[in-house]
Amino acid sequence: MKRHFALSWDGITEKKRLWTMWTSHFSHCRLEHLTENLLAFMSLGYMLQKILPVAWLGAHLLFVPLVASSTSLTDVFVSYGPEEAKSLCKQYPALDWGSFCYYRFLELRSGLKNDLTARYCGLEQLGIELETTTSEMVSLFERYQRWYHESERCKLGMSAITLSLQGFGATWFIHLGASGMWNPIVAIGLGLLTFQPAMDITSLNSNGSPEYEEARFGMGPGVDVAGHLSGFGCGVLSYLARYRVLGKLITPAFAKW
Repeated sequence: MKRHFALSWDGITEKKRLWTMWTSHFSHCRLEHLTENLLAFMSLGYMLQKILPVAWLGAHLLFVPLVASSTSLTDVFVSYGPEEAKSLCKQYPALDWGSFCYYRFLELRSGLKNDLTARYCGLEQLGIELETTTSEMVSLFERYQRWYHESERCKLGMSAITLSLQGFGATWFIHLGASGMWNPIVAIGLGLLTFQPAMDITSLNSNGSPEYEEARFGMGPGVDVAGHLSGFGCGVLSYLARYRVLGKLITPAFAKW
C-alpha cells in the first residue's frame, strides 16, 4: 500500500515512484474517510451532471491528482525544508539534497557536528566548510528532524478531486448570481461549497494552533491544505475553461425561483 498508493517526498524524489502522484488520490487508510469522500463525490457529480460532461469529469480525474500532488510536495519543501540545506544546495548544485539532509539529521541526532556529511556527501571535494557551534545544534536538529518526518509522511485520499468539483460548482453558482439569479438556494449552495476551502485558508494563518505545535516536533498538520486548495483552484479554472469553450450558461430550475 505505502509503496504504490501513498504519496511522499521521499517516494517521489528518492525512490522515483512517480505513479503515486495519481494512485494516492484513489486510496484510503480509513473506511470513514473513503465513505465521506465517495458520498461527497457522488453528490457533487449528480448535482453537476448537466454542466459537467463525462469527458470533462475524466479530465478532472486525470489532471487534478497531478496538480494537487505537485502542489503538496512543493508545500512540503517550502514549509519544512531546512534553510541551511536550501542555501547550500543553491550555492553548490552538485550537492545531493536527499543525502545531505539524511546524514545531517543523523549526525545532529548523535551529537556530531559535521562528521557524517563530510564523509558521505563529499563536502571537502565540493569546497564546503560547515561550522556548527554547540549552541546551534539543538535548533538545527529540530529543523532536520521535522524535515525527516515530513519527507517520509504519506499522503492519500481523494479530497483534492472532491474539492475540484466543489470549485467547479462554486464558480457556477457565482456565475448564476452574477447573471441576476441570486436566491436562497444559490446562496446556501455557494456557502456549502466554499466552506471547506475557507476553513483551509483560515488554518494557514492559525499560528500557535495545536497543529502548528505538533509541526515543531516533526509531526506536522494531518490535513493536506495545499492539496485541498490546489484541487479547488483546478475546479474554478475548469469551469472557466468549460464556459470559454461552450459559451453558454446552463440555468438549473432552482435558480429561476
